[in-house]
Amino acid sequence: TGENGILTKTNQAKKETTDATAEEKIKIAVLGSYGKDGRLNYEELQNNLNEVEGIDKQTIPDSITEESFPLTITVDGIQVEITRDGEVSLAFNAEEWDKTATPEDCFQWGSNTKGQDGYDVIIGYTEKLESYSKVKIPSRCKKIICDGTYHSSNLYNDEEIGRAFFSNVEEVELPSKIVEIGAYAFGGSMVTSGITRSLQRLIIPDSVTSIGRNAFYNCRNLSSITIPNSVTSIGAYAFSGCTGLSSITIPDSVTSIGYAAFSGTAWYNSQPDGLIYAGKVVYDYNGEMPENTNIKIKEGTKEIRESAFSGCTGLSSITIPNSVTSIGRYAFQNCSNLSSIIIPDSVTTMGECAFMDWTENQTIKCRASQKPAGWDDEWDYSYFGTPREAKIEWGYTGN
Repeated sequence: TGENGILTKTNQAKKETTDATAEEKIKIAVLGSYGKDGRLNYEELQNNLNEVEGIDKQTIPDSITEESFPLTITVDGIQVEITRDGEVSLAFNAEEWDKTATPEDCFQWGSNTKGQDGYDVIIGYTEKLESYSKVKIPSRCKKIICDGTYHSSNLYNDEEIGRAFFSNVEEVELPSKIVEIGAYAFGGSMVTSGITRSLQRLIIPDSVTSIGRNAFYNCRNLSSITIPNSVTSIGAYAFSGCTGLSSITIPDSVTSIGYAAFSGTAWYNSQPDGLIYAGKVVYDYNGEMPENTNIKIKEGTKEIRESAFSGCTGLSSITIPNSVTSIGRYAFQNCSNLSSIIIPDSVTTMGECAFMDWTENQTIKCRASQKPAGWDDEWDYSYFGTPREAKIEWGYTGN
């Protein structure tokens, strides 16, 4: 009857079999609900779910619509979740998860009062965590933000915010309802950049939408990471200093990557041209860029977002591929060392003040013969409607 006893193991196997059976029943119902157009037919899904043996019909909505998803159905006492895309999985069971989770007093919380801001946010770690090499984050946690946000001031110091107590942890399990791996969640601060982090294994669940600044900074033993399709932004220095990180998958869902997010990783160093852009992924330099930086934007990039290179005085040259169709406002503001730039005629949208603060010594070379209709009237203006001083060449045909 103990943890490794035959009765315990038998009951565990029985439960796993029951869970699998419940999941399979719902999968069959969903598979039979697709129309000839390959799309999920909600009316057919409702009919099929009502026919499933052992289903709790009270968990089936009277009418299934787009807003019904993710849809949680109970069958044989087991909760199963259906996504809008028709994916089926066992629903997250917080009660079962917390039976084996690391005790809550190993963490510092933004608040210990349920319902208050910060109650579901881990802001640091207590000394009790020092004895753990594997940590399973309690289901209560929806965010991890260890940058001092919930303290009287932003301290950015490991010891001050309890980051020092994470140094022995090798593996982390995250609950599937967590939405944000925030600033300094598992990485050291800049103050303690010399510390070798022991974290080796972590799976990011597909509930996470953002990875914050320095989230995994200096986790040198982390060898691979998969970023799920739910993530849309990755903060500056997020994986910087992860020298053992040789494998990274960045999904198309990511639309913003902060400055030096992957710098110092084996993966980044192996990329041609430093992987400045990939697909529609946009790097946000926030003015931080080494002198004499030359950038070749990867083919396939569709957008240069607002303020992407604003204040990047170190930018010496940049190549924009024909795949780019949109350049956001202030995108190249005050790029004072960029003598010229070539705008391909594929660019149909140009935001206001995209070239703000450009001088008479700089040239904007446009392959289009005249301003496209989708360009803002003040795309080449500065503050208060002041015309730019930079020269403009229309119909440019050179290299």
